[in-house]
Amino acid sequence: MKSNLTITTVWGALLKLPMVMIGLSLTQACSQTAPPAPRKTLKAPLSSEPTANADQTLTSSFKPLLPKHLKVLTDTDQTLVGPKDIDRWEPSGAAATDKHLWVVSDREGWLTRYTLPLAKGVNQPDMAHQVKPSLNNRIKWEGLEWSKGSDGSVNGLLMLEAISRSVWRCEDPEEGCTRLTRLNLDSLNSVLDNAVPNPFKYIMFEAIALFDQPYVGVRGYHDKQRGLTPWSLMASLDGAMLLDARDPLIVDDRVYGLSGATYDAQQKGFWLTWSHEAENISTRKSVSGLLTFSPLQVAKNKQGESKKAAASTLEYGKTRIQHRDATQFKICAHFQLKPEGVSVSETGMLFVVFDEDLDRKSDEENHQGQYFPLLNNQDYVYTASVERLMSDCR
Repeated sequence: MKSNLTITTVWGALLKLPMVMIGLSLTQACSQTAPPAPRKTLKAPLSSEPTANADQTLTSSFKPLLPKHLKVLTDTDQTLVGPKDIDRWEPSGAAATDKHLWVVSDREGWLTRYTLPLAKGVNQPDMAHQVKPSLNNRIKWEGLEWSKGSDGSVNGLLMLEAISRSVWRCEDPEEGCTRLTRLNLDSLNSVLDNAVPNPFKYIMFEAIALFDQPYVGVRGYHDKQRGLTPWSLMASLDGAMLLDARDPLIVDDRVYGLSGATYDAQQKGFWLTWSHEAENISTRKSVSGLLTFSPLQVAKNKQGESKKAAASTLEYGKTRIQHRDATQFKICAHFQLKPEGVSVSETGMLFVVFDEDLDRKSDEENHQGQYFPLLNNQDYVYTASVERLMSDCR
């Protein structure tokens, strides 16, 4: 997503639009892979239980430093390619099992699947579908997460559409999402409309993660007079806040906005991706990204236990995560790339997908290092074990 693009936000009226599904299968369908048994909990240097005192005073003067031991990753040795004969493809979200990595694109509604483990070099999809519900805006998928039933079993994929601020449940991803249902987000969108900073240029959905229920990551920008400063937050579908980053994350004088999220049940916390993109220039040095980990904490100002109507203002639920506390926010990887989505498999492998945008890619040899050596339908993917990452998080 480019910070200097003008984007029209579709507001709450879209939540009542009818829905039509289109699923275009390019390859053979395969049966849904059942998740294996949960992996063992790692002995991590971070707290694995919610912290009792989560509401200590945090000030905007906190600016985390990049750990000196982290090397800036300017590329990876693995890339993903979009569907065959598609000229432009830009990954924006991911969901992993032990055998497959599913990826959505913010262009033309593509959902693709890749076989794990990924090979070094170029990885082609083994399945691709175009999923385009009926909306009054172009389809811009920006997040992907597994959907689970009350018994914890996987029953589909959750797909996040950015512009309409909507979430959809795809019950049959191998078949092209012929059973696609829109979730009710009236409470969340109402809270956002009342609680976002003002003035702002636009707000969009950027990430989705499943904990006790789905949580949506929101990213917005103040208007030109504020220099398009990004702000972020995460909240549940009923409007209970989990992360408040309206006071933006600033690292090495760069302002970052939330771009991806996933909950790690074994580590009892959230992996988050953050991105920075210069406003008036577009080269490989104009972007940067972070992978961070925040353990769950108990929120003191949690909402009451009694059932009541959804809050009209942003309030924390029972738990929260932080981005402005050095003891509860750890930087685990630093990229000279723009991360867009993150997922952790049941076997403890973490994946980050990137979107380098068309104007930062060039397959010509004379670009003198200004652009990423990628085709227009190709982008990087980062793979690492959670065990190794946790040892790097500081």
